[in-house]
Amino acid sequence: STSQRVKTKQWYQRRVRGTRWGGESSRAVDGNIDGRYSAGSCTHTAHNPGKWRLYLKQNYRIFKVKIYNRKDCCQDQIDGAHVYATLIHRIGHNREVLCGKIKYEKNRDVYELSCGSNNDGVIATLIEVRFLHGRQVLTLCEVEVFGYKVPGNALRIASVNQQGTSKNYPGPAQRAVDLNIDGAFSRNSCANPTGWWKAHLTKVSKISQVIIYGRTDTCCMDRINGAKVTIQEGSKSPQLCGHVKYTPGTSQFVISCGGLSGNTIIISHHKQFVLCEVEVFDAPEK
Repeated sequence: STSQRVKTKQWYQRRVRGTRWGGESSRAVDGNIDGRYSAGSCTHTAHNPGKWRLYLKQNYRIFKVKIYNRKDCCQDQIDGAHVYATLIHRIGHNREVLCGKIKYEKNRDVYELSCGSNNDGVIATLIEVRFLHGRQVLTLCEVEVFGYKVPGNALRIASVNQQGTSKNYPGPAQRAVDLNIDGAFSRNSCANPTGWWKAHLTKVSKISQVIIYGRTDTCCMDRINGAKVTIQEGSKSPQLCGHVKYTPGTSQFVISCGGLSGNTIIISHHKQFVLCEVEVFDAPEK
């Protein structure tokens, strides 16, 4: 699939953290980029710090968020706003990824923020623009989101385990499901199994795909190449989904499982490998 502008009017529900001066949240996705507040196409928060959200009806792989700032007044108020892409899990736990922080520039009206590393994008159900603290009003004259639909919902992983880990560079199995896709091993968010790693679901499910997030630092990124992903239901023999094919500059690997049923996801390799996050998605009902 190729990245394209998401039709926000059709696919999103909107919510803003309070409004003033008639600046309703829907104005930021009305298709009008007019930066004059008097034109009736810009939002305006009432509470500080300001916050604005877009809720998707399903998951998207998001590559870019484009923010249109106000032109007639107070342009510097956008300075410091953070843009997040968040995957909402069924269990209510969210995996949040910072796309970027807006740094105000004089005479600049549009800000583009890339999501994910190495142009891989990031899967999200929610886009949020917010200030973290302070008494800052948030005004958005248009928000455009670029990406494509991803089938299924993120499944709950009840527990994980692995065959072993490195004595010198330990990486517990739980790190691969800590809702953090950071690929720098030094920041303690990557598992480092030897042989195999397993994720146990709460129930037997039909699996559409497994997404593996690899390392993004300067070491050993290619060790994930050749890792095998299988699905097992109870004590039955595992069924093959596929193998990871590493290419330089890629840190996310999507393994399609075609609706195979199971309650255990197994990732195995003949050598030590690193998993910085693993996400499992069910197959949507037809």
